[in-house]
Amino acid sequence: MTVSPLVVAVVIWIIFFVRPKYSGPQTGESRRRKVKKALDKGSFALLFLAFLVYPAVSQTIFSALVCETFEGGASVLAADYRISCDADNRFAWVVYVQFVSAPAARD
Repeated sequence: MTVSPLVVAVVIWIIFFVRPKYSGPQTGESRRRKVKKALDKGSFALLFLAFLVYPAVSQTIFSALVCETFEGGASVLAADYRISCDADNRFAWVVYVQFVSAPAARD
């Protein structure tokens, strides 16, 4: 879930930023105008994408921190009961969540 917006962002970048630079021979002024227009449209598309996916991605990322403990003493991830909170890779998940949520913490 957290990687799919990055894939879409790369596709937007290719469509709006790379393609206009290599779309045939042009004069200097025409090329600059075309690149500026592409930057404007591409920037809008990337910001719109960020606005759409930010809440869902943030919720998914922060759900990796919530654990539930049952009567038998088993502690599992609330988002996915197959993942134990006592597992060795739990520390890696916590570091990942802190890394990706750092921009949200600054807001």
